Amino acid sequence: MSLQDVKSFSDEQLEVLRIDLHESLTSIRDQIDKANLAKKEHGVTADTEWYRNVNVASRMKGMQYQQVLQEIAERKRAEKHQTVAECFVEVAREELDPQDYREMMAMAHERHHADLQMVG
Repeated sequence: MSLQDVKSFSDEQLEVLRIDLHESLTSIRDQIDKANLAKKEHGVTADTEWYRNVNVASRMKGMQYQQVLQEIAERKRAEKHQTVAECFVEVAREELDPQDYREMMAMAHERHHADLQMVG
């Protein structure tokens, strides 16, 4: 699965994949934890090939999971920002000094109010 693949998924397919990957990662991590515990408590070492394979699987599933989470976040951001103006307001809120932001927002409200009075 590549990043291009997840971009073509519907929101529902993406959520199902996210859940499946999370469950797989949890299962893999549980297996690794059990193997580590068996080694620690009983001196039983897991097969080297199994250990290598499970760690590769963990990394691959982890990367896929991150891709899915990234796509979900990008879609949520896209839904949240319907206009450039809305994006600008969010960036201004994050980047400007709070006092400067409030002053600019007050000026914007005054201008908007004035524009509404001219129309009405």
